[in-house]
Amino acid sequence: MIEADNKTMSASNKSPGGPNEAIISKVEYLIQGTGMSIALKKIEDDALKLPARSRARLAERLIMSLEETAEPQAEREWLVEIERRSVELKSGKVRRVPAGKVFKKARAALR
Repeated sequence: MIEADNKTMSASNKSPGGPNEAIISKVEYLIQGTGMSIALKKIEDDALKLPARSRARLAERLIMSLEETAEPQAEREWLVEIERRSVELKSGKVRRVPAGKVFKKARAALR
């Protein structure tokens, strides 16, 4: 389990959801920024011990936290780029390339 010397943290060990809920509560506490002195590796190890459903819940919350901090300007630029590429495909200016072919070429370039 994640250890922290904080009354809030020790109280979460008695979570009604049991030890899995306690781990999620501790990770939530750390994500909020007040306990960031605990090593990321330890958090990852503890999170990976959770059942699949709990890991999915945690992953969803982490992803949502990233989306909240996304830069609006970057999102607008990506939408413009998506539209540009879509127009190029529809007009025939560029051709689709199967993903397998793209990955094969990329792997060869990395060697």
